[in-house]
Amino acid sequence: MTITRGSALRLIKRIWSRLVEIVVGQLVCACSERYASGDLLSGFMTIRERCPALNAVFLPDEIWPAFLEAARQTPDKALHQSMLVLAFQRGHLDAVTEPAHRFLLVDGRVKPGLRKKYAQDLRERWLFETGILERHQEARRFMGPLVELLFARWLERRSWRITSLDAFQEGPDIAAEHGTQGAASFEVKAVGQEDADFAAIVASLHGPPTVDTKDLYAAANYLTFRAYEAAKQLQQFGRRRIVVLVVNETTWHNVEFQLRGHWIDWRKAKLFDAKSTSWKKFIDGQRERYPNLDAELTTVIGSLDEVWILKLSYGYKLSMEYAFKVAA
Repeated sequence: MTITRGSALRLIKRIWSRLVEIVVGQLVCACSERYASGDLLSGFMTIRERCPALNAVFLPDEIWPAFLEAARQTPDKALHQSMLVLAFQRGHLDAVTEPAHRFLLVDGRVKPGLRKKYAQDLRERWLFETGILERHQEARRFMGPLVELLFARWLERRSWRITSLDAFQEGPDIAAEHGTQGAASFEVKAVGQEDADFAAIVASLHGPPTVDTKDLYAAANYLTFRAYEAAKQLQQFGRRRIVVLVVNETTWHNVEFQLRGHWIDWRKAKLFDAKSTSWKKFIDGQRERYPNLDAELTTVIGSLDEVWILKLSYGYKLSMEYAFKVAA
């Protein structure tokens, strides 16, 4: 049998990808290489060619030309730049790609059964939006499934065994088992930077510093609502139910004071009478989606076993900040 150069290269690529799966705790792939110098985008292109997490998950061929065109544009007023390219420049690209290698790939290919919508949501397409606010909002949505994967890997490193992922089948975002803690269903919600905070930062980049006051009650309400939303999704699962709120460090200051002061009684959760007009507009829209929100909020959140609050920090690092017991 004649082995062509192409088939040999494919074989080498499969062996390399298998090494990625075998090596535990250390990613062996081009995406673990650090940017040194030279043209940043050219260097990233070279890494992408050799990394299946990039070329099969985050930036597949279907969107690659459009991504390159967007990445080559002059930065907008918000100085938006690809999260993946920035992660490469800053030396932590593998923190983003490693969970994709771990859970979504086998032999350098996407695992069979990956749900189409999940795969679509993980593609970095938010740069394609023309408005800066729309880009910000789409970037926040892009973080949703990525945070789920980051959290699943975070669990594994703490001796949890992942038994199912929403990426492959309908159910909780993550189902997992622990040797001493038993089985649990996790629903994960990413809490990113608010539109108003984003707009204030952009304004400050192009003028004098912007001063704003925050409605602390509205910020606490938002956490409570996201816990309610997640708890609703977990109601059908009988095992230990845990809601995980992952708060980006860019918005941590909005909720740190309330969390530290235990403003939210998770066993008797309620919404504060917040005065913020943006909050009122938001929650009125959610009441259309959840017409029984006010009547059932306490009961639905009270059906949880725990609420975990994690912080997502620079370098895509997760840290547990609070673990609240809910069920008696």
